[in-house]
Amino acid sequence: MTMKKFAAAAVMLLMVCFFAGCQGGEQAKDVDVTKLAEDLKTQITYKDDLSKISDDMFATVYKMDMESIKTAVAYTSSGATAEEIVVVEANSADGVAAIKEALEDRVAYQKAGYEDYGPDEVPKLDSAVIKTSGSYVAMCVSDDNAKAEEIINSYFG
Repeated sequence: MTMKKFAAAAVMLLMVCFFAGCQGGEQAKDVDVTKLAEDLKTQITYKDDLSKISDDMFATVYKMDMESIKTAVAYTSSGATAEEIVVVEANSADGVAAIKEALEDRVAYQKAGYEDYGPDEVPKLDSAVIKTSGSYVAMCVSDDNAKAEEIINSYFG
């Protein structure tokens, strides 16, 4: 009897190990959305003063359904430059593609506006950083998009 119990326990242990190994890749890191946005704001030099916008303004500017968003932080320029920062946590990973697309649309919209209004801003928009990880999306438009990407990658892993 004890041998049967031992064999059953060994089989159960092997099954647990097997199923644990089948879970796939690493889980996305938990990201402090506010801290990431603040680091992008403070660790990069901007030509314009960036101001944090409200949730209502966020929904209007970025044309996103706030029901699909858990947390969002955005800093925008006065309009004199195309500089901006957006960090979003979606309610689920399923909403990430729509959020990323909305940010890509925002960059395209800004680019169309600045091509005539402020052509010096277009290179920033051409190299805008938009990254995703798990249920998170981050965007930064600055003169130092390489630094922005480095900061975002430090959070997204």
